[in-house]
Amino acid sequence: MFFIRLRRILITFALVMAFFISNANAIAIAEPLKIATWNIENLTVGANKDYLSLQDYAKDLDADIIALQEVDGKEAAEQIFNSGGFNFYFSSRNNPQRTGFAVRKGINVVQNPDYDALNVSGGLRHGTDITVSTDTSQIRLLSIHLKSFCFSGSLTGSPLGDCGRLSQQVPILEDWIDSRAREEIPFAVMGDFNRRLNIPGDDLWEEIDDGVPANADLTKITEGRTSDCFDGQYPQYIDHIVLDKQSNQWLVANSFDQELYGQPIANQRQLSDHCAIAVTIDMPGTLGSGGNDIDTTDQILNRISEMEIELRDLRRLVESLIN
Repeated sequence: MFFIRLRRILITFALVMAFFISNANAIAIAEPLKIATWNIENLTVGANKDYLSLQDYAKDLDADIIALQEVDGKEAAEQIFNSGGFNFYFSSRNNPQRTGFAVRKGINVVQNPDYDALNVSGGLRHGTDITVSTDTSQIRLLSIHLKSFCFSGSLTGSPLGDCGRLSQQVPILEDWIDSRAREEIPFAVMGDFNRRLNIPGDDLWEEIDDGVPANADLTKITEGRTSDCFDGQYPQYIDHIVLDKQSNQWLVANSFDQELYGQPIANQRQLSDHCAIAVTIDMPGTLGSGGNDIDTTDQILNRISEMEIELRDLRRLVESLIN
């Protein structure tokens, strides 16, 4: 009887959705946005990865916008986000370690030109720059992956060394931040900073968080937190989401999330050496279906399919409890 009732609920839900499908142009997403950043560590097409676990992980993360690092473009990303519910935006850099975004379909996005100035040596990663809009507001998002192996300490050193290269990227990153702040456009910088910004007096953080212009008064969502990724293997975060003064006002209290893997550290190479982090922001206005998205009919059908999967999982759970 219990499962018959669940089936009836699902059929009723599908009938209700049929009404909305017939009025697809009026449909809009009007819920807060969960934004995340995730370095998936050398994700190429056919890479030696535990794809089923990564797909489940992405579903559990359940983010609307994910800044990606070390992903070799749309085809590589579709191996993880394989439900058809996302659009992808990647940098044009001809290298497997690209930055980009996965954005849930139905969200209005414009991709801006690569922020390729971050490639100070000819071998470093571009930033991927997008604008997300509602009917009354917008936010500019930058996905970055800065030079590695200068996690803390002074940024001075040989211009050809790791810290020297990172030090060259810092004023370029600050230029992007200050330009957005002067435009008074809310923004967030998301990604793998390769830097422990929460160490008191960190050179990189003090350089970019100078409060000039006023909207460049920045907030790190990792402030005061330590990482539990793979049992706290590296307690200090190097992945960050940095909000400007305006977007910080949209931050939903207590929404910070670090999504952990269910597998042991021995499986790390088939997963990633980074765990995703996320927060929720509540942008003013309504997020409508944009011209670069699939039609709303497909979006709703994807949602129904997801609901069917959840109901099957619920059925298995109840059966295990009964047995």
